[in-house]
Amino acid sequence: MAENDPPAAPTPTTAPAEPATPGSRLPTTQEELDKLFGARLHEERAKFADFEEYKAAAERLKAIEEASKTELEKAADKAAKAVERAEKAEWELAELKAASRLEAWRQAASKKTGVPAEALHGSTEEEVMALAESLRRHFTATPVVPGGGEPPTPAQPGDFLRDGFTNRR
Repeated sequence: MAENDPPAAPTPTTAPAEPATPGSRLPTTQEELDKLFGARLHEERAKFADFEEYKAAAERLKAIEEASKTELEKAADKAAKAVERAEKAEWELAELKAASRLEAWRQAASKKTGVPAEALHGSTEEEVMALAESLRRHFTATPVVPGGGEPPTPAQPGDFLRDGFTNRR
């Protein structure tokens, strides 16, 4: 192509519609078009005639799977709750056993040393016994009377305050 040549004319992108076969013509109305495609449309619809049945069957299968999944999820939830209850029961049982064991240690130490069980605590039998031994002198010692005498007897004559209160009835 030379510099002075005129530009080429644009070529049409669509060719004019020509009849596919000699003697055939294009439909000009909707009725003609429906007749032309009617047979082809009927064939295609026949291919998918069972589609609604297949679609309904697929929906039933999906519903069954969902119901099964729901039952499975329900079973999993029940199992999880059962495990949680079992763990809680095991924990409570362990706590009760520990409390019972501690009470048995306290009672044994109290019986051996004379210290009240309510005053004893600890996490092992040895701790409870050691505390009982250390408290024994406080609970079993005889009272010390100032001045080295005998403790007073409850009713000595001449105690005018005591006599006044007891005779007041």
